[in-house]
Amino acid sequence: MSKFQKLYDAINSGKTILCVGPMSKNCTDAAIELANENQIPIILIPSRRQVECKSLGGGYVMNTEDFVPYVRTRDKGSYIFIERDHGGVYQGTNESKLDLEKATENTMKSYFADVDCGFDIIELDCSLINKDLNSVLLHNRLMYQFCEDITESEHIIYEFEFEEHSTKKTDIKDFKNVLDFISKTKRNDNTKFVVGNVGLYVRETENVGKVDFDLLKELVDLSEGAGLYFKAHNCDYIDTETASKMNKAGVAAINIAPEFGVIETRALGAELLLNDLNNENLLSEFIKFVNIAFESNKWKKWMIDENKSFGNENERKGYMSAIAGHYVFNHPEVIEIKRKLQEKYDLDSALKNAVKDKIKEYLVALGWKINV
Repeated sequence: MSKFQKLYDAINSGKTILCVGPMSKNCTDAAIELANENQIPIILIPSRRQVECKSLGGGYVMNTEDFVPYVRTRDKGSYIFIERDHGGVYQGTNESKLDLEKATENTMKSYFADVDCGFDIIELDCSLINKDLNSVLLHNRLMYQFCEDITESEHIIYEFEFEEHSTKKTDIKDFKNVLDFISKTKRNDNTKFVVGNVGLYVRETENVGKVDFDLLKELVDLSEGAGLYFKAHNCDYIDTETASKMNKAGVAAINIAPEFGVIETRALGAELLLNDLNNENLLSEFIKFVNIAFESNKWKKWMIDENKSFGNENERKGYMSAIAGHYVFNHPEVIEIKRKLQEKYDLDSALKNAVKDKIKEYLVALGWKINV
């Protein structure tokens, strides 16, 4: 039986697979534990910025070569699937100014490590090369052929992405062209997922979009007609009613990532402040963490308006640091701050459980029965 049968059986039975961005080790552990405790498949979706091969400098969470064995040794029941999210040209850290040849070379290095280390799913996403759909499709095909040439087909399945995330919803004509392209490109039956934009878009700490369910239904039907599963990205911060409606509409899988990073960041801040109130004198450590996160400038890419008004500067920095906090969890000073708390009690369990609680909410809304 195919190792992917757990995924296919779940989707075909009316469940929606939750795809979790591994924003940190705690977030990764939360997903692994929930999958095994409840015996349900969950997909971990590291982007190239989060998890990257050593030869390209690694990611802000872990190296590819370390991430896969980290997950496999903890996933005792083999319920976790590892997918390269946003694998593609210009998707790596600091690649925007590279020429196309160098960016393509980097992508191939990244994909080679993914395949070599044992990723299960590869997303083909060259949507950042330019705004021309045909160029994106051709580069996706190039990356697909590269991956196929270096692996045995039954060991990997593919997800096809062709649009840069934005407020623009998927055009039906474009989607049909993409499905036709996939049909003519694939060498076998291992391209399984296709992505479309149904109106969702994450900015700051909210989803500023709204699901167009008429469009969603049409995309699901077209995907199924082409023998593919439809997947939605940018599903962070949707309410449980929306998630449930997406499940009932036939969405095979949804991606959620930055929201879990914000949850853990806020939980860490709360723990620091709580311990300060308990006379542990950690207010200075809280302020240091806020400053490190703020000064990373990682929050800028998520802002609707970088100059939005706040009551005071501390409020502004606190808000921005909540968005950017997970990017700096491996900063030496943040590691030291966490160590001080970890010596007193199991801080990581507290942070992990905060993430687990939110993952549980989504899983229930997506049709899963979860042990309390």
